[in-house]
Amino acid sequence: IEFFDDIIDNELTVFFFFFFAVLKIRGIKKIQLKSYPEVYDTRFSLAETALKQLHYTAGHELSSVIPVDLKPFVKKIKISERQKLNKAEKLFSFEKLRNTQLHEVYTFIEGCRREKDQRLSMSFSELEKTVKTFPKNFLLYRVYDSSNTAAAVIAIKVSKEILYTFYY
Repeated sequence: IEFFDDIIDNELTVFFFFFFAVLKIRGIKKIQLKSYPEVYDTRFSLAETALKQLHYTAGHELSSVIPVDLKPFVKKIKISERQKLNKAEKLFSFEKLRNTQLHEVYTFIEGCRREKDQRLSMSFSELEKTVKTFPKNFLLYRVYDSSNTAAAVIAIKVSKEILYTFYY
């Protein structure tokens, strides 16, 4: 949910009221709104307030945000995490992949999810179509050793400031 800087609480409440009324008329019985982590826009609390006034409940999901600034990443993590990172850097290599390797990355991630009895929200063909539509917004990475892929990620460049981990 994004809104203008100068919006006031009452306007947002009225907007949600009419928005939900239209959904109800169309037979929608349940909705779930998800937003990006609050660190990207601290004004999201305005939306939460408006939703609470309309008797909707607001929940929070866990998320991890790593701010990118002049401070090196290794200085932002605990010493124990730094030691694990140093060990991993000796055992594994990291590379950015081309979008033409999407199937390889998707198959790897899907296999990892299947091992945990989880599934991906998009089929490969749906994701492939989306990546072809927005090729500059999708980034693929993997971590590997001499014989296998150990980890992979499909990330989405949401904006100049936000890189979202979509599937990992």
